[in-house]
Amino acid sequence: MEKFSYKTPDGVTIHGIHNSPSSIAKTVICFHMMPATKESYIPLMQELEKVSWLAAAIDFRGHGESTENRTLDWHNFDEDEHQKYLIDAEALYEEMLKMGKIDALVGASIGANISLVMQAKYKIASSVLLSPGLEYHGIETIPSAKHLDYNQSCYIVAAEEKRSPQLPREAQILFNTLVTSQKQIDIYPEDLHGTNIINDYPDRINKVVTWLNENSQQQMKYQE
Repeated sequence: MEKFSYKTPDGVTIHGIHNSPSSIAKTVICFHMMPATKESYIPLMQELEKVSWLAAAIDFRGHGESTENRTLDWHNFDEDEHQKYLIDAEALYEEMLKMGKIDALVGASIGANISLVMQAKYKIASSVLLSPGLEYHGIETIPSAKHLDYNQSCYIVAAEEKRSPQLPREAQILFNTLVTSQKQIDIYPEDLHGTNIINDYPDRINKVVTWLNENSQQQMKYQE
């Protein structure tokens, strides 16, 4: 994985990694869950590289390498500071847009909520949401689910969590609210959250890759 960094409009340096496909057919951005880091997406990014997807993942401010020499720590954030992850995500979107269109977003937990918000705002064709909630630190999903376009697509992945038993129900509510033409939901029986639902299961990673590939024709048609 190659490293990169950029500055947000409010002056925070965000660190990320990207894979290196020999040719680039599509581009996807990945947003981690808390308290994970960008490296939680390496298994998925490696598989996407094999099918010519350029994939980038970042550490949100206060996580991983994006701590401004330890002056930022997500443990100390209030709600407003957690919501600034959206600034980090949108700044990455603007940076990557310079290389061409963004075809998809993948997010886990609060990263999933951010992905859906951005999908609706920027009309990004496809998203994969791992353990999305109706609300994480004030970042809500129902308004964005209602404002997706019919030609966009969304794949929701959740699990039967013991710590957060409401999440499978919330995932189903979100799925039912989506107004997209292509949507899918899988709820697995293990007590897992976010990227942990897929990382130790190659078949589940492959299912995510297949979902993204199978929607690529629709994405091209939508974004032209």
